[in-house]
Amino acid sequence: MKDAVVVAGEGLAVLEAATGQTRWSAPEARATAPPIAWGAWLFVGEADGSPRCRDLATGAVLWSYKTTHPLVAPPVVDDEGHVLLGTTDRRFMALDPRKGDVRWRWKIGGDVQAPPAVSGQHVLFTNHEDVLYALRRGNGHLAWRASLPSRPSRAPSCTATAVLVACFGSRPERRSSSASTRSRASGRGDLKAPGEVRTPPVIGDAIVIGSARSRGWPRSVWASGGRNPRHPEPHRTT
Repeated sequence: MKDAVVVAGEGLAVLEAATGQTRWSAPEARATAPPIAWGAWLFVGEADGSPRCRDLATGAVLWSYKTTHPLVAPPVVDDEGHVLLGTTDRRFMALDPRKGDVRWRWKIGGDVQAPPAVSGQHVLFTNHEDVLYALRRGNGHLAWRASLPSRPSRAPSCTATAVLVACFGSRPERRSSSASTRSRASGRGDLKAPGEVRTPPVIGDAIVIGSARSRGWPRSVWASGGRNPRHPEPHRTT
């Protein structure tokens, strides 16, 4: 959808990217999670607890799936056509993008409030029981799970061999990140960020880069290198 812009909030609309003219609008929609465009479809989590699939060209509702609480995390659609979705009524599921049928579903012990991440044949997600899950995308079977040091605050970030999760730290304004390997639930260690982690960290070959907010650094970018990074140094940005 290179020639259009989706606007969501108290209402939903698709605009022409070049002119800003409205292609269609749905003023009754109340989006509670960022919309996701995939192919000819637009997936939107709404305030009544329903993820809805709309025709991207017309805005017509093609299907919806009812949950009991408003969604706060957007889904991810993988290359095999699974709509992978975590909910705030303690479920994680894969839906068919064409009809909204449930392909598989998990009941878990806490709400999902961050989007999942696709890594190889797995989908990874965190929930508010402080656990990182890895499920097989094809059938939803559990591949592994790992306990986190505290409540997760952002979506998982994946590399070829590891997963990094930003978590709340020991003080309310600080966060830490915990890494596990992709193939099994083995910890790689924790690192402390210089403040509240504002976005999912970016992982390079031997470096972790993130943005944070703290009292001394209203906007800062921090980087940590090495195989076991524990003490990142903040670098202030303007």
